[in-house]
Amino acid sequence: MAEIRLPYLRGVTPAKLFTLLTLVVLLIILITKLFILKEQIVLSPPPGIIP
Repeated sequence: MAEIRLPYLRGVTPAKLFTLLTLVVLLIILITKLFILKEQIVLSPPPGIIP
């Protein structure tokens, strides 16, 4: 894996790396919140969702 990633990391500045890291963290948080929301709806569905 490291050998494949090395050529790509040569042109990456710390600012780009920080931005990429921030986007990845935000994406993980968003997916986690959506997953938790989905679990809550499945466990205790609000009125109106059940047909």
